[in-house]
Amino acid sequence: ILPTLTLLLGVDLARAIPTSLLVITLQSLGGFVGELGRPIQWSVLRGIVAVAIGGLVVGLLLREIAPKKALQTSFAVLVFAVAAWMMVKVLS
Repeated sequence: ILPTLTLLLGVDLARAIPTSLLVITLQSLGGFVGELGRPIQWSVLRGIVAVAIGGLVVGLLLREIAPKKALQTSFAVLVFAVAAWMMVKVLS
């Protein structure tokens, strides 16, 4: 989503990140609603929510103290690391 918004559509990174997070949220909500008829593992869901809230707090704190360029670079490295990890998991 981010490369499409920034590279193809020319959206500024400061607007592209929240926009991509909104898209991901809507996709996740759709998946969650689709699973409502099945048993939900609340312990797993609580853990995921706790990690997400923790990441939100850390991100908000870093946004105030870290240089913009460092945040952009760190985010790009994180995206590529997650992509590489997912590829390794799928191919193994």
